[in-house]
Amino acid sequence: MKRIGIYISAFDPIHTGHLEFAENALTTHKLDKLYFLVEPTPRYRQGVKALDHRVNMAILGAANNPKLGTIVPQTKTNLDEYIRLLQTRFNDHRVALIIPESALKRFFHLPNLLSYNFTNMDIVVGLKSQSPDEVNLRLRLLSETSGLKFKYSWFKSKASLINSSEIKKKLKQGIKPDEIPKAVYEYIVKQKLYVATSNT
Repeated sequence: MKRIGIYISAFDPIHTGHLEFAENALTTHKLDKLYFLVEPTPRYRQGVKALDHRVNMAILGAANNPKLGTIVPQTKTNLDEYIRLLQTRFNDHRVALIIPESALKRFFHLPNLLSYNFTNMDIVVGLKSQSPDEVNLRLRLLSETSGLKFKYSWFKSKASLINSSEIKKKLKQGIKPDEIPKAVYEYIVKQKLYVATSNT
């Protein structure tokens, strides 16, 4: 059975921290492929760019690594529904939801989490500052209190800590951020994204 990773984020925009995190997950968990899933309407962030732009940037960011891909949403449904669709699409794979520790709290609050069937789905948390014991305890408590049965594990992320807000601030000032892949930056410039007058 092939092992597939799904990394969910707003990717507004995708940057080298996202890519490093994804590559860490690929290596440490011996995944056959990892897909970026662009969150359609992030509950935790306001003013994100249009979904189409964020998907296109994720595709460009993943282009140089054959083990990375991007799931292109067919409709602008909510994230809970996407996870359900993924379980159908990858029914014959072992699927791991790859979650940075910073997003763990948001994951716990997905409205339809309790209705998922996690038979072929694992939870994998990338640690930066939290201890493995702390994360293991939170996941074990989630499993016990919710009745969900899923496998969970963690890995130490070596990805750079990059602030998307700082990247967007540089872009608004006309500065090319080093943290943005070249193809993504060229797309941003061409589409006039993140400039002071952009509402796209």
